[in-house]
Amino acid sequence: MSLNAAMSTPIDDPRVHALVEWANAGDGRLTRRAGNALAALQGSIPRPATASALAQVAGAAYQRVPNRGPRDLQTGHAVVELLGELGEAGGRELVRLRERTTYHHPLARISRVLAELQQRLGVPLGEFEDTFAGPVLDSELSTDVPIGPFRARLHVTDDLRRVQTSWIGEAGRSLA
Repeated sequence: MSLNAAMSTPIDDPRVHALVEWANAGDGRLTRRAGNALAALQGSIPRPATASALAQVAGAAYQRVPNRGPRDLQTGHAVVELLGELGEAGGRELVRLRERTTYHHPLARISRVLAELQQRLGVPLGEFEDTFAGPVLDSELSTDVPIGPFRARLHVTDDLRRVQTSWIGEAGRSLA
């Protein structure tokens, strides 16, 4: 998955950009440029708007490499610590990252940082988790999702057990 897709707004922080480039490259341990960027970030915390991109970088660092384990455990841990410094924005991303991580040590690190963040902010962990209820639904329990030139119309049935999908073309007409 490309991290550029995860960043809905451009981030003008070259340090974060260098880490995103490393994560997108998908080849091995941290490069010198990305390592320098990470060191600079640890000395000067980025804006909370970078939390999503940093969480994707941590996810890439924790990604499984066959016959080796996580791609770069130390980088992942360092980025998780940075996310902990970003307050609520970082907390929300850490909750998401925890859902996607399977290795024991990364899960322990994420849990520790979340607990410290909860104590420091006085915000219960459930507050971070509750922000992921899903897409906003209209009064008919429906939402539109753009997919290329089309839209998928997702509708939750009245019994709240199923989701029906219908497709809408460019001209706004229903498709089979």
